Amino acid sequence: MARALSSLCLFIVLLAGGHAAAKGKDKIAILGLEVLGTTTVDSESTRVAQDLTVALRTRPKAGQGPYQWTVGSERELVDEKIMNNCPNEEKECMAKIGSALGADYLVYGKIERKQLGGQAGYQISLKLLKVSSAQQLPGWTEFIPLAETSLTKLQEWARKGYKKLTNDFDGGV
Repeated sequence: MARALSSLCLFIVLLAGGHAAAKGKDKIAILGLEVLGTTTVDSESTRVAQDLTVALRTRPKAGQGPYQWTVGSERELVDEKIMNNCPNEEKECMAKIGSALGADYLVYGKIERKQLGGQAGYQISLKLLKVSSAQQLPGWTEFIPLAETSLTKLQEWARKGYKKLTNDFDGGV
C-alpha cells in the first residue's frame, strides 16, 4: 500500500512538473500565409496557403516542440498588416503585431505559384521574428511541387518547415 501511494505521489509530481515546463515555454503566433500573384490569386493557391497554415499551427497547439501556442492569435498576415498600417513586413512593424497578439515569437510568410526548372509548384517563404527585440531569425524557403500539395503532403512540408524554422529537433517525425 505504501509503495502504491509512493508511486502515485511520484506520478502526480511528474505530471505537475510537465505542466509547469509547458507553461514556461515562450509563446509563438503563426499568421496565415499571404498568397502572392502577378494579377489574380487563384482558389487553389489560397487552399494550399490555408492548409499549410493550419498544419504549421498544429505542433505548438498540441504543446509539442520548443514553443507554446499563443491563444487567440489565429490571424492572417494580410489583415494584420492592414490593421497595423504596415505597408510591408518591416521588423519593427511585425514586432508590433506580435506584441499585440501576446507572442514572444512570430511566424509569417508568403506563398507564390511559380515554375522552377520547368516544374510547377509553390515557393514558400517563412520568417521567424523574436518580438521583444524585433530580431529576424533564420527563415525557411522551399519550393513545393504541385504534385505534393495534397493535405497529407502539406502536413509533412509544414512539419519539416516548422522544425527547421524553430530548431525543433526532437528526433520525432
